[in-house]
Amino acid sequence: MKFTFYLIIFSLLFSCSKKNQNTAVVSEHDPIEKVEEKIEYPIFHKNSSIPEKKIDIECNLITKIDYSCEKTENLSVSDFSLDSVNNFYFLDGEKCKIFKTDSLGNMIKVFSRRGSGPGETTNPVFIRIVSDTIFVGDHQQKKIIRYDLNGNFLSEKKSDDLNLETELDKGHLLSRFQKFENTEKNSKLIHGFQIRESKTDTIPTILWSDERELPFISYGRDFSPVIKADKSKIYIGDISENQFLINVFDASGLKTGVITKPYAKISYNQFDSKYHREKGVLSYGPANYKDLPEIKNKLALHDMMIDKDKNLWVYPAVERNEKNRSICYVDIFKEGKYLSRSELSVLDSCTQWNSGKYISLRKDKMYIKDIFSNCLLVYEYNLVEK
Repeated sequence: MKFTFYLIIFSLLFSCSKKNQNTAVVSEHDPIEKVEEKIEYPIFHKNSSIPEKKIDIECNLITKIDYSCEKTENLSVSDFSLDSVNNFYFLDGEKCKIFKTDSLGNMIKVFSRRGSGPGETTNPVFIRIVSDTIFVGDHQQKKIIRYDLNGNFLSEKKSDDLNLETELDKGHLLSRFQKFENTEKNSKLIHGFQIRESKTDTIPTILWSDERELPFISYGRDFSPVIKADKSKIYIGDISENQFLINVFDASGLKTGVITKPYAKISYNQFDSKYHREKGVLSYGPANYKDLPEIKNKLALHDMMIDKDKNLWVYPAVERNEKNRSICYVDIFKEGKYLSRSELSVLDSCTQWNSGKYISLRKDKMYIKDIFSNCLLVYEYNLVEK
């Protein structure tokens, strides 16, 4: 009897001991086992082709800045930026000058000049204002120059990364880069994005990087992913002919969601084909261009914008009629959900690149750069649900 009793006690003790071994918590100092953090897959917004609402974009023209008049010295604007009080900073890539005007286009100051010395440019390609500092990228000299808002030269540094996108939270900078990797069999085109510290007068620390291999530009078409960001979110649209596939990241580079929406394939018409053929020949030469594969369909996602209410506007490929005209519209997404397809009547019923009009949303205004009329149109806009 006693033997049976002790046997039961011994069995229970052995069982408890074994159970404790199996459920033991492994500390972070354990040299053998590693505890991995569980990461949940981000929110996936799979949208249908049918929008939830009908929303009109109402626009009211408030300012027209004519580049070709005396007060703006006949500008040839490559890019522009705005400061916190809505002064304009127009970059003239041909003159290698920056023209500062007030919100109505009245000239305040002209600075920068052509040259290879400190603060001078030979081929400026972009201008951005981050934390009251002006950044200008020179493609030919591969450098980024910093000025204060009065046009005083601050510093410059050599950089292959000449595509500064925007400022994020904590003053970090989002930029894109592109590089080629050659192998014995073929060449790779690598396109990527980085979040860096804002101290650009020194070598910045890379806080986050995203790289992807892309096909070369063929048939005159650019396969670079479309990117748009504000201070808190980054949207990167992957290339596709039959859907929107937009990856969403927070300001630290953490992937927080994916937005998808099916899109019918749209073929190039004769005008598109001619345009891309001429572009391809110009880029590669007639002999090399003949060896490039012909592409029949447009990419679904053309561009993206973020409005004043944090909605995402997606500018899709459009189908044009026999007169090469089409209705311009955007697909609007709110928190990842497909909200509305809305017409952009301010673009005169034709596609952006074909009309010479390029739209951007900055702060609470809509800006349309009209290349043929050589002016900038400034609109107030509102979304009105019907």
